[in-house]
Amino acid sequence: MNPSTLVILNLLGGVALLLWGVRMVRTGILRVWEDQLKHFIEYRLGNRFTAYTAGLLATLLLGSGTATALIVTNIASTGTLPTMLGFSVLLGANAGSSLVTWVVASGSNIAIWTSPVFMFIGYVIFQSSEELKPHNVGRVLIGLALMLLSLHMISDATTPLGQASAATAARAASSTCTNDATASVATAPADPARSSSAIQPPGVYQVPGP
Repeated sequence: MNPSTLVILNLLGGVALLLWGVRMVRTGILRVWEDQLKHFIEYRLGNRFTAYTAGLLATLLLGSGTATALIVTNIASTGTLPTMLGFSVLLGANAGSSLVTWVVASGSNIAIWTSPVFMFIGYVIFQSSEELKPHNVGRVLIGLALMLLSLHMISDATTPLGQASAATAARAASSTCTNDATASVATAPADPARSSSAIQPPGVYQVPGP
């Protein structure tokens, strides 16, 4: 298979796995703690700062700014959420999404051993109980494992792209240095004495004047 095609397929698979893991985490939390999250946000709508903090913390817990936005929409539908406070919650949700992405991506090396641990523990909890809360706790752990595994896949898939970019930059730098050296030699001033001696026939010498 063409290496470029393989890179694209690995990227698509990693992104799909990441989105599915985020979905599992979101649904697992919302099925158990949706009302608690809704009350958590509602009780912190006294001012813009607390509303921003509520959106940030809710998104860090859910792993998705979209889920936080859906909860805010549900609260706003009752007519009890002022517009500016709603914007503050959404800004906090955006900041939370950025933090989640940074934290998970920066731990790509940790994902090598944490992903199978989360996967195993989540599967055991998910299968061992049919009760709502343990069942969805297992779902959340499996979702976290899939997220970490997908980021490891994406990191491996993008490694050839980084190597190709570095090689291209090195070739461009080498070509620039060669061109600069050639231009310097071509534009260097000629030495008149050497030029004069170079055109004299053998055995003919210049006699210095008095």
